[in-house]
Amino acid sequence: QMHMKALHKNMISRDLAEVHVLYYTQNNNPVDYEDEDGAIRHPVFNPMVGSRAPYSTLRKFGKKFDEISDENDFDLFHVHYGYYYGAYVTMTKALAKKIPVVFSFHGGGLTRKFKDKVKRLPLEVILPRVDMKMGICKAASNVLGLDAVNIGTYADVKFFDPNLGDNQRFREKFGIDNEHLILYPARIEPKKGQIDLVNAAKILEGQGLDYHLAFIGPHQKPGYVSTLKDEIENFGLEEKVKIYNTMDHAELRDGYKDSIVALSSYTEGVPRVVLEGLSMGSGVIATDVGGVSEYITNGETGILVDAHRPFQLAEGISKLVGDSSFAREMGLRGRELVKEQCDLDVVVDRYMRKYGEII
Repeated sequence: QMHMKALHKNMISRDLAEVHVLYYTQNNNPVDYEDEDGAIRHPVFNPMVGSRAPYSTLRKFGKKFDEISDENDFDLFHVHYGYYYGAYVTMTKALAKKIPVVFSFHGGGLTRKFKDKVKRLPLEVILPRVDMKMGICKAASNVLGLDAVNIGTYADVKFFDPNLGDNQRFREKFGIDNEHLILYPARIEPKKGQIDLVNAAKILEGQGLDYHLAFIGPHQKPGYVSTLKDEIENFGLEEKVKIYNTMDHAELRDGYKDSIVALSSYTEGVPRVVLEGLSMGSGVIATDVGGVSEYITNGETGILVDAHRPFQLAEGISKLVGDSSFAREMGLRGRELVKEQCDLDVVVDRYMRKYGEII
């Protein structure tokens, strides 16, 4: 949603497209409205949480699509991620109306669903019929097939600019002294691999490294958060490793400045933390999963390690801390790479060219 909302805002502000958004809501009295970015939003009530929906909701979803597609002369219908039956219904209807259909996804979860024969059946039926398939990284495109486009993703390089960050302000706000600061902004949940960074922190403690490791993000799995806290306490790292709630972008920008950005995920598409860290010129260390290696070349724009390997994480962090010029040079190269490939205008122009091929 964040990805598509940013694209829509850019398209509308540059007068490239009129955008309508059809989506589920748990508001039981939904009304159409124009959002702050200028997109026309069409909510449909769904009493169930997430992507699941009862048959009655699917009927409403399909009926809503018929209404808005009859009222508007749509040039294109774009479904992002799309693993829910509302997407299957609307894609089928769009194809029947001869509206060109684009299907895109970011990686991660859908890759697992493609391995489930029952869950992937609707997509196997519909995807060969869509006009264009897009992945936001090569790993995602590969799941969709040889004819899929690797469209890439965006980073807000104008906002996440190292010249705008203030690391000292971040430290003062959160009571962090002069230790080496290691940030991992992400949902706190098992697949993000925070437990491996805790184990890496124990190794770093044994090496005598002076550091502060900050996990920042929503606590998606309270049981997992408790497990992390227990492990931190068992290792005696309560003063070194802290778990924070979600921070706003300005706070993160200050935190990224002159810090090490670490990612220990087991599955990803293209993680925002990596792109934001690169955009800020930070020293980035990340597990080689999903589309991470499309932006991090080991030793050039960051450090890549294997997933589930705390010793590799500790070794990479030690290298970034011990060789500041190496980290700085990688950060500069990472910043240039993201500016060249992920600037929002560049990415939107890429989308518009691809849309033009099928309209």
